[in-house]
Amino acid sequence: MLTAAATVLYAAVAIVCLLAARVTGRFPRTRAVWIAIALLFVFLAISRAMALEDSLRHAMRLWLQGAGEYGDRRSLQAPIAAALIGLGGLAMLAVLIRRPPAQPDAVGRRTRWASYAAAAMIGLVGLRLISLHAVDALLYGPLRLNWLIDIGASLLVATCAWTSLNDARSTRQRSMRRQRNKSAADRR
Repeated sequence: MLTAAATVLYAAVAIVCLLAARVTGRFPRTRAVWIAIALLFVFLAISRAMALEDSLRHAMRLWLQGAGEYGDRRSLQAPIAAALIGLGGLAMLAVLIRRPPAQPDAVGRRTRWASYAAAAMIGLVGLRLISLHAVDALLYGPLRLNWLIDIGASLLVATCAWTSLNDARSTRQRSMRRQRNKSAADRR
């Protein structure tokens, strides 16, 4: 049930991102970001529907057992988890230190926040794949950080894409109204 819900959520986010990419025609970089995020969510939907994440985690576990390293897996998992957490911390620090433009446009802000949320999804998948006991205790513990980050990041991306889509529609409608009014004024 949860797998189906997550798959549908990821697919819906991908669709909204593709629609946002379609309407941001005059911003090629923004379009590329929305397409990349949509592809990420398509991959996440396929991965969830086909249980690829679980299969990969199981394959890594079998590989470690076959190599006789399963008992000492923490020596491999801990540095990878620390690196992922460290990179996430550095990314957040860079976001906080970097000065935003004097007057950031709404399109740029939304795209940036959607990119941050997509990066959080990539980090979350990485942490789930590592499956270090201490990290799993945080992700799957009573707070269900796994769900909060997963659903929260997905909804943030969808909201950013949806508002970009609505802004483009509003701008197009205003432009059409101006043209009609100008045509009406010219006829008089």
